[in-house]
Amino acid sequence: MGSYNYYKMFGCFNRKFKMNDNGPPLDVTEAFSAYTEDKSQMSADQLLRFLVDFQGDTGYTLSMTQDLLHQVLQRRHHLTKYTRNNLMLDDFYFFLFQDDLNPPINLEVHHNMTAPLQHYFIYTGHNSYLTGNQLSSDCSDIPIINALERGVRGIELDLWPNSAKDEVHVLHGRTLTTPVRLDKCFKSIKQHAFVKSSYPVIVTLEDHLTPSLREKVAEMAIEIFGELLYYPEPGVYDEFPSPRALKHQIVLSTKPPKEYLDSAKESLEFKKEKVKNVLKTKLISGEDLLGKETPALTAEAETDQGNLQNHTDQDGDDDVNNNRRGQTSNCEMDDEEHGSDSHKSSKEHGPGFKRLYAMQSADLKVEPPNDVAEDCSTDTDLSSQLGETDEHAGLSTLDTHLLSQIKDSDEHAAPSSMNTHLSTQLRETDELESIDNQHSNQLETLDKFSKDPSLESCNLNQFVPPDELGKDPSLDIQNSAQVKISDESAADLNSENSKSSPLGTPEYKRLLALQTNNVKDAEDLDVSTNRSKTGTTEHKRLGSLLDTYEWKEGKEEANEDEDVNKIQAKESVYKSLIAIHAEKPKDGLRKTFLVEADKVRRLSLSEQELERAAESYGTDIVRFTQKNLVRVYPKGTRVNSSNFEPLQGWMVGAQMVAFNMQGYGKSLWLMHGMFRGNGGCGYIKKPEILMKKAPHEVFDPRATLPEKKTLKVKVYMGDGWRLDFSHTHFDTYSPPDFYTKMYIVGAPADFAKTRTKIIEDDWTPSWDEEFMFPLRVPELALLRIEVREYDISDRDDFGGQTCLPVSELRPGIRAVPLYDKKGEKYRSVRLLMRFQFV
Repeated sequence: MGSYNYYKMFGCFNRKFKMNDNGPPLDVTEAFSAYTEDKSQMSADQLLRFLVDFQGDTGYTLSMTQDLLHQVLQRRHHLTKYTRNNLMLDDFYFFLFQDDLNPPINLEVHHNMTAPLQHYFIYTGHNSYLTGNQLSSDCSDIPIINALERGVRGIELDLWPNSAKDEVHVLHGRTLTTPVRLDKCFKSIKQHAFVKSSYPVIVTLEDHLTPSLREKVAEMAIEIFGELLYYPEPGVYDEFPSPRALKHQIVLSTKPPKEYLDSAKESLEFKKEKVKNVLKTKLISGEDLLGKETPALTAEAETDQGNLQNHTDQDGDDDVNNNRRGQTSNCEMDDEEHGSDSHKSSKEHGPGFKRLYAMQSADLKVEPPNDVAEDCSTDTDLSSQLGETDEHAGLSTLDTHLLSQIKDSDEHAAPSSMNTHLSTQLRETDELESIDNQHSNQLETLDKFSKDPSLESCNLNQFVPPDELGKDPSLDIQNSAQVKISDESAADLNSENSKSSPLGTPEYKRLLALQTNNVKDAEDLDVSTNRSKTGTTEHKRLGSLLDTYEWKEGKEEANEDEDVNKIQAKESVYKSLIAIHAEKPKDGLRKTFLVEADKVRRLSLSEQELERAAESYGTDIVRFTQKNLVRVYPKGTRVNSSNFEPLQGWMVGAQMVAFNMQGYGKSLWLMHGMFRGNGGCGYIKKPEILMKKAPHEVFDPRATLPEKKTLKVKVYMGDGWRLDFSHTHFDTYSPPDFYTKMYIVGAPADFAKTRTKIIEDDWTPSWDEEFMFPLRVPELALLRIEVREYDISDRDDFGGQTCLPVSELRPGIRAVPLYDKKGEKYRSVRLLMRFQFV
């Protein structure tokens, strides 16, 4: 093509456009002449003076300048043997247009890295394992690798048990996202953590696991990370370590499990106390146990269920409430963790012990024996049989059964031949007939239960307080053991099922004897005696039931304490690895931001919570972040993995503004641009304005401050598009028509935007325009640059973008590289610009 570009028109005509070679801008030519004293060559000494005086690069020495000069000559004349040690004008211009030799910001780590972690903005990701949207995309370790190699220092992993509850998966809970194994993510983090930066990687764990799986996570982290894993000092500390102290370390952050255990235990004790109160109330009032259901109990139990659910969400990332197949909800997690006592008790006392206890107390309904085998299933199945809901999660079997008595009374109020209650019969028939009917029903039920071998080993003595044995004939099991068993019952006990049963028979024989003896005694009673005792029977049994419950409760509490100790022992290793303790807002946002002198922590807020808090308590948040970490995450409705304005968090000192790194957009461009500062290490020292602690000096993000300085930006030209794009990419029939837009993003008072003129039909546009930006908070301002190709009939085409921290800008003439929409750097596209502060 020579020095022309050719474009076909209608497939048969050619349009010819001359390629302009504008040469160096006027400012470049004048600077070269000024420092060479109008000579044609620039020596190393002259180049050094230019770098120090004109460019403001005071760190250069003569030796460094000579090395730089040799690099320029080798790149410029790499095909020929070049022995000259001076720069010509074209060489000088070539040097100024190299973004790695003459970058707009410092490419080295130059901030003080010895301050505590809360003194830095940290490059943080949100749901780092997702490849796409928040609802149905795949979970993978690839996005984690990409983020780490970009320089991200905060990785988030949502931990959930698999369907078998024996492995840990990483996925977005309650969605259709496909999981990835945790060990795979850990291995990728280890391999790529320090490729881009040597400063610490903070792994945020959103924990939805059981204690046994937490122990597995701890073992996995220790085994995979090895020496890279940071082990915090035991106890609570009042200051975070510095990034320098944590170099080449992987730091874990999550909510400590102790808070979860304590909250769950308090809720469990509350439920138990309600059961006892119900029993005591009915004992005093003389009402039957199967009377009306207590509405207050049900309502408060449902409240407890909600409280338990809140404990499983560590960071509250607004997980969308779409149920995912094969995943366990928060309530199910609580049931599994706190229902162990119930399951253990069921195994220890034998299946069906609830019904045996019901027969002894004569207050519980009896079910057919073919249902007994189902009691050997999981706690969830058992609860469903008794009409229970998740509001009883965590109660022992005895507690749950007592609650079910109260609840089922309204649902099964109609009498039947098998499970009609004594109090109901007394309201409908003569008292004498009701007693006879009851004993007949008990005998009929006993005959059916005698054929069930699964009940043989259930020891009723364990449900009766020792001091009650022998006081009441209805409770004296030992005195009833001498009654003989019928031949038919003996035959049933010797059946094949009984032989195959692992349970023994002595307790079952005593139960059978007890019931037979009770029936005979009841038949021999005088009618007048029965009538005189009717009024006290229920009260007596109710009192015995309460004593039995309290005695059994003490025994269960000991078992619960033992189980809690075992859980705490398992989780002690897991907890010891948590270096940054996390929590969510509680007791109102205002109280949340109170600074505690004796400890530090990480607080998680959604973007809406931050916005509301910043409007009312801006200075409180700034003061809080001077000692603690604040993590801000996108709201749950951003299902397309979009992001919010990061300046919302940075303006109040929030260190960990968590972004979806797998997408793209203007907000993400700002995030990438901010962390290009300080050598791209992922840690940016917070400006002094956010660290002032005096009462009247704390930064107020709502205040309008006076102008501090003015940024002067001059856009000379652009180049490189013809190397990175096809010649018809922007326009089918002509070269592109480029223009440049510039924005200042930061404090609301600093916001500004402007644009250059359009240069038509030119691959190397030369604008040579200057703009002024007055700044009130330059420490938090960002310069966003975007190049567009003008199109008269359609939307303007994208030609590249970049974002630069104003506080990091190097004065002088600089080469500014451009990036694509996803933040990937173009190989050749760049702008030549000049920055000045006045």
